[in-house]
Amino acid sequence: MAEKLKIIDVIGTKAADDDSKGNVAFNKISELSQSNKEILVDFEGVELVNTAFLNNAIGKLFNPREFDLVKCQIRIINLSDDMMTLLKESVKVAKLKYAKL
Repeated sequence: MAEKLKIIDVIGTKAADDDSKGNVAFNKISELSQSNKEILVDFEGVELVNTAFLNNAIGKLFNPREFDLVKCQIRIINLSDDMMTLLKESVKVAKLKYAKL
């Protein structure tokens, strides 16, 4: 059974628009990952997402010093196409950045 993480509940607002909120989300994902279950990161109700948030919330998942992607699967749900484009760019940059570690 997957753990569901509702971003709007974690950050307390419809705007996922800065790095500090991204850190809050990343910390919650890290906490949930201890159960070694699949985590559904749910963006339902979030109206604004920017790269500062995504870089910290999702991009840091690719940093092997901060997170072990091998031990849990993360799926993103309820993210609009426009926001998904930003997510893909954040993931691309994170993979390049952390590949050197």
